[in-house]
Amino acid sequence: MQLSRDTMFGRQALLWWAVLSNALSFLGVLLWNWDVTTLVSVYWLEIGIGLFWATLKAGFAERPADYSSEMFLFGAFRYRRGGVSIPRTDLVWYLHNLPIVAIAGVGFGGAWITIGLLAIGQMPGFQEVVQPGSGTLYSVLVVGISLFVGNGWKTMSTYVSGRRYRELNAQQVLQDALWPLWTLGTVIIVVAPTVAGEITALLFLASLLVVKFAFDLVWTFYGTMLSFEEELGGSLEVDKTGTGHEWDPRPLEESRPTDSIRSHRLGVLLGGVTNGVRSLAGTLVGLFGGWVCFVLVMGADLVVLEWLAVALALLGGLGVFDHVLRHWWTRYQFDETDDLVCYGARSAGPHWRLDFDRIESLEQDSSTPDRLLGTTTLRIDLENGERTIRLPHLEKSNVQKIEETIGTSAADAKRAAIGTP
Repeated sequence: MQLSRDTMFGRQALLWWAVLSNALSFLGVLLWNWDVTTLVSVYWLEIGIGLFWATLKAGFAERPADYSSEMFLFGAFRYRRGGVSIPRTDLVWYLHNLPIVAIAGVGFGGAWITIGLLAIGQMPGFQEVVQPGSGTLYSVLVVGISLFVGNGWKTMSTYVSGRRYRELNAQQVLQDALWPLWTLGTVIIVVAPTVAGEITALLFLASLLVVKFAFDLVWTFYGTMLSFEEELGGSLEVDKTGTGHEWDPRPLEESRPTDSIRSHRLGVLLGGVTNGVRSLAGTLVGLFGGWVCFVLVMGADLVVLEWLAVALALLGGLGVFDHVLRHWWTRYQFDETDDLVCYGARSAGPHWRLDFDRIESLEQDSSTPDRLLGTTTLRIDLENGERTIRLPHLEKSNVQKIEETIGTSAADAKRAAIGTP
């Protein structure tokens, strides 16, 4: 079975990119007399450029990320629809990718800068590489610009033109940038500082050129194998990150407006505090509190209590922020077919529309804020374990309205199925 034309074009583009990008490094060594430090600097620059383009691409990925919607902070964006549209294209920078993009930009970007400064910045001859006006600096800048433009061409020819953003989530997109970061970064940190002497440097230089080229080729052919597996329906059993349940992040159509049902505002704030305490962050703060108690018993100064107070305040603030993002602007309505629809005031349309026949169970749950305020939280489990939806801190009259509407719709559907009036 042959690969599709678009897939073959994308793989050919990646192969050409692997050859051309490594050819620039070979030319740098042969024509500009690059040493080990210069070559390692160029490779590290290439990793940073790849990370930039991968972060940009991750924002356009349509599939939801592979973490639970219940996850603290991150889960608040899991099923958020809409985003920033790019004029004259069908590209949208989606809101649900914001946590992954933030981690890539701040976390991995910061790691790239830090490791580069600590490892490459301490290598002999690095100051000569970055010295203004030096021929080495100009050659590195020329290659860096070429790599940046080439990565942009690769993005357009494989990711945009091939519409790969419709098939991937943000985590999968970032894999292309993270593997070189960890692999080559480990080699640079562990091996590069041990290079000493002209012969050792030449051997390391040649080995680095060959290994980098081989790594790029292997990664390209691995991508080809994944594409071929998709054409065969997954029969090769090549491991890859899952995309989760089918979900389209593009805005849903507006429904006929009805009376809105909202969560109790004070319940949202109090629920944020309790959810923060129950999260992994709450567990970590609890362990920190135990450590504070231990050091106080051992005679530590009471100033450590200020650290605990800061940690508790931060935990409570993040918990409230998480809950506000999820529920403060959220409203629920029934459309003309009695489907439950969730809106957000900041969204371009409904976040989700819930057909009653997808509901497996509907249960009432009372949390601590509910007991204090006399409200109720509804838990809706969808069939086949697809998803759990919580409608928190609702007035009891609204809970009764939802249960009655869903129950009536289910009864009508059952009567229609058996042909009774």
